[in-house]
Amino acid sequence: MTISKGPLEVAQQIEMNIDYRVSPLLNEEITFMQLDGTDRGCSASISNNVDRKKQLLGTVTSISELREFSVTIQVYGIVSIIA
Repeated sequence: MTISKGPLEVAQQIEMNIDYRVSPLLNEEITFMQLDGTDRGCSASISNNVDRKKQLLGTVTSISELREFSVTIQVYGIVSIIA
């Protein structure tokens, strides 16, 4: 998935909040995630205060001042089948 902010009138450091949750109905778990920001990249702060197998919660900030910023998030997981 890709999230974007902008274009803004003035270049600035851009911050975006992320709150991604797996489906509790499908018994999913996050096993891997990757963040890629535009331009020279981004810094990410991911919360440890949630179950990271069930939720990705954090903040992504552009490294440089930009007018427009996009972050691509790749989330991989598994679905547990209960028989």
